[in-house]
Amino acid sequence: MNTNVVRALISRFALFEGTWRRYHNLGDEEKYFDACIKYSEKLMQAYPDLHDNWGEMLTSNLAGMKGIILYKEYVPSEVNNYAMHLVERTSTHNIEMPQHIVDMYLCSDGNPIGTSEKYEWGKTDKTMYSTFRNRDRRLLETVAPPYEVVNHANKSWEYVDGKREYMDILGVTTYTGYGGGNGEAGKHKVFPMMNWSGNILPAVPHFFTNQGGVGFCVAKSGNYVWRLYNVWDCSLENKAEADIPIFKIDEVLLNYAEAKYEKGEFNNEVADITINKLRRQFAKIADMDVNAINNGFDPNRDPDVNPVLWEIRRERMVELMGEGFGFYDVRRWKKAEWFINKVAYGQWATKEQIGEGGTFINLETGLATTDKEQKEGYIYMYNDPTKVGKGWLDKYYLYQIPTNEIALNPNLLPNNPGW
Repeated sequence: MNTNVVRALISRFALFEGTWRRYHNLGDEEKYFDACIKYSEKLMQAYPDLHDNWGEMLTSNLAGMKGIILYKEYVPSEVNNYAMHLVERTSTHNIEMPQHIVDMYLCSDGNPIGTSEKYEWGKTDKTMYSTFRNRDRRLLETVAPPYEVVNHANKSWEYVDGKREYMDILGVTTYTGYGGGNGEAGKHKVFPMMNWSGNILPAVPHFFTNQGGVGFCVAKSGNYVWRLYNVWDCSLENKAEADIPIFKIDEVLLNYAEAKYEKGEFNNEVADITINKLRRQFAKIADMDVNAINNGFDPNRDPDVNPVLWEIRRERMVELMGEGFGFYDVRRWKKAEWFINKVAYGQWATKEQIGEGGTFINLETGLATTDKEQKEGYIYMYNDPTKVGKGWLDKYYLYQIPTNEIALNPNLLPNNPGW
């Protein structure tokens, strides 16, 4: 622990408390925004550089890596990374992304899919290949992009014509035995994907309802989240050493940007030293131009949120995806209902792709389609929660006070609202 770790904690806490107070109408939020800005600026001076590979911040050795303020170190056979060694690459890895979150990632021109000329899905086809083309590079390293190979008996493989586009972008594996393989120099997420025994996954998307005898790395939606997947580490089934960042300058930049907006001080100068700095380093998408963001910039945004604030929040979601911030963010923004009361459906697919066990969603009803003859559509994952008597309740913004704590101290009553 050092001074900068304390500053990072203040940056995170002050933004949380300030926005919680503002959007939950508690008041007295300004001093928290001021604290977030003050200590974020100190960290931005202390950590002027970003690491040049976003995904590498979840690999084995974070010691000395640019932008890392505090991290948790994992040591094989002593302190293992559970998510890597017991979940990733197995049939029990059930982490996937609904299509409406995939659709939040910007295109290479910096525009959302609803207004970007670079978005190709639906122009010539409706495949996963066109969905991922010309998109924020962070999408490719969060959700496994599509590929296909011919798998041979000796655990070797060969390319399939027209199916190697993202293999050429991310790199390929050289098999080295049990536990995985080695990627090309500088590339940690590589193709083809494989399980711990070195068995090759012949294609992505790999649907849960049509596994073809290959039970690992499946996703009902087709959008398999491989945020922790990498081939550099000692990542066997019973040990893994991938370190996890606790505080990093990337988050601090986003804290600063959001706090500056809440103070009415966010402009292109602030965007350049925060959001655009992150985009230029790895995302490879056009800069944010604050003056170009108006009510028509993203027709799919929450209309109750200012369009500039929406873009700041989008950048935060994309940059920190899979790191545990989401549920806390949507609650402090008091926007949990908008995000959680959504129909969670998968990518567009054909019946041949998802097999007889799969079905499609009826977006009008929010339920599985009853049309047995439907040949293609968005994949059904879950019912619209609001159509089946479920969904977000405002009491969920705060946890209930545990009954055993109330038994010890009755003065804790009344419980939080709604409990």
